[in-house]
Amino acid sequence: MTESIKVGPLTFVVGEEYVRRDIHDVIGGQWQGGISTSSKYPVILLFTSDTGREHGYGFDGWQSKDVYHYTGEGQQSSGDMKFVRGNKAIRDHIKNGKRLLLFKHVVQQRSGKRRVEFVAEMEYRNHEIKMRDSAGYGREVIVFTLTPVESGSSHAANESSAAYDDVDSTWQPWSQDEIAAVVDAYFELLGDEIAGRDVVKSHLYERLHKESLPARSAKSISLKMQNVSSVFDRHKLPFVRGLAPLSNAQTELVIAVEERLLALGWIKPDGQ
Repeated sequence: MTESIKVGPLTFVVGEEYVRRDIHDVIGGQWQGGISTSSKYPVILLFTSDTGREHGYGFDGWQSKDVYHYTGEGQQSSGDMKFVRGNKAIRDHIKNGKRLLLFKHVVQQRSGKRRVEFVAEMEYRNHEIKMRDSAGYGREVIVFTLTPVESGSSHAANESSAAYDDVDSTWQPWSQDEIAAVVDAYFELLGDEIAGRDVVKSHLYERLHKESLPARSAKSISLKMQNVSSVFDRHKLPFVRGLAPLSNAQTELVIAVEERLLALGWIKPDGQ
C-alpha cells in the first residue's frame, strides 16, 4: 500500500489525521457529503464514517486486507442511487485520470473541527447493486469494491500524468503560459511534417524543457502533445504522426487548441 501521497502543497500519510476544512481550503471540492471532487487537482476525496449506517450508507468497510466496500451517494428521499455526479466519478476515475483518496472521520474533538484520518489511495474494481440500504429502506444502492493502491502502481496517476505530471511530481496543473508553449510547439511540428522536414521529437521536448517548460519533464511534454492530438482527432483532423491521441485533456488546453484551429479556419464555430 502507498504510505503517502502528495497533492499540491499537501502530503497525506496513511494513519495521520487532518482537519477536513484545511484539506478543502487547499484542494477544493465539496465540504459536505462523502464524495468530494476537486477542480484544482486530479483527485476524488472519499469520506466514510461509523455513523453512516443510520443514513443508509452502512456498507462501508474492509472485507479483507485487499478489498474495501464503499457506499455510493444518494439520499433516501431521492430514491435509487444513479451513476451521476460522485458515483460516476468513482466508477470512471481511472479513465479520467483521477486518484481516489479515502479518509475516515475520527471522534469529534473539543475544538469542533472535523478531523479525518487518511486511510489509503484506492482504485475502483467493480460494484454491486443492493436492493435495500443499511437503514432498511427499499431502494437500489450502489456499493463500490475498491482496492488499495500499491506504491507506484496507480493506474489513475498514469492517466493523469499528461495533465499534471512535472519534474518533481508535485501535481501542479499546467499554467496558461505552459499550455501556450506546447500548442505553439505542436503546430510547429505539424508545419514541419506538412513541409516534409524531419524533426526529432525528443530534441524538441528537451528544448522546450530548457527554454520554456523547466518544471516539465520530456515525458510530460510528450503526453501533453498527445492531448493536443486528441483535440485534432475530435474534430476529425489529421494529427502529428507518432503522437497518438490521449484523452483527458485539460479544459484550458482544449480551449487553446480550438482557438488556434478557429483562427486558421480549420474548424467552424459551434452552430455553424
